[in-house]
Amino acid sequence: MKLFTLFIANVLLCIGSMHTEAGKLHVILVGDTISEDVGNDVSDNIGRLKICLINNIPKRNLNIIDPIIGEDLRWSEILNGIRGCNIGEDDGLLFYYCGHGHWDEGNGNYFSLRNENNKRVYFKHLVKHLANKNPRLSILINDSCSAKATGPIVRPAPSRTSPPDTITPNYDSLFFQSKGSIQINSSSPKEYALCVSPYFFRDKISLMPGSLFTVQLMKRLNDPSVTKWPTMHKTVKNDVSECFFKMQEADYIQLDETIRTQNNQTVQSFLNGKEL
Repeated sequence: MKLFTLFIANVLLCIGSMHTEAGKLHVILVGDTISEDVGNDVSDNIGRLKICLINNIPKRNLNIIDPIIGEDLRWSEILNGIRGCNIGEDDGLLFYYCGHGHWDEGNGNYFSLRNENNKRVYFKHLVKHLANKNPRLSILINDSCSAKATGPIVRPAPSRTSPPDTITPNYDSLFFQSKGSIQINSSSPKEYALCVSPYFFRDKISLMPGSLFTVQLMKRLNDPSVTKWPTMHKTVKNDVSECFFKMQEADYIQLDETIRTQNNQTVQSFLNGKEL
């Protein structure tokens, strides 16, 4: 039985100088939840990110629109979601996509809309649409698969949400006091990125749903010591590599010869166009 699906994640976000007043973070969550092989996993990732945000950002500072998922995943709905956000001068805009995706040598990452004859949506175009809203902070997270694979998916029980009265300090620094441009990829060129993430307990390994990259990203989002995006990159990169090596040693990476012989899953980042 196959143990995991494959994902490649790409994150485009903005970092930099500080602001003193917290605006609002507008969140657009998009996912292919009806895919037969990754649909449940997409739901898990979207739910995990949503809970992280709700539990660390007060309601007055957070606007999560209804997720664009399933049969509603259409280009018009995506555009309406972006255009419908009422962005103030100190607001941030977060766009998260999870599902199948691909890479085009000429145009970069994209995903296809199954409800619209596999129309391609290129992330470089989404970046422009986000920029047109003139947010203080623009974040684009792309967690999408690049190879067809299937595996057992076990969905955990949903966690409770508890909105805080004030913004959690590291969330304030990451989402409300940042400018600039950074791109984070979950794997380097020609590498696969694993979807199911390992869980370690008393030197034993088991698997949990959610991509290896996204699970580690969520863990570090809840680490109060991670207050800057370059630090986020460094810690997530180390976490992903460590988990990959442990899974390799335990012979959990066994889907096919290409993946079993891969040496690492190397998170790659670029700050203002220069690799970190």
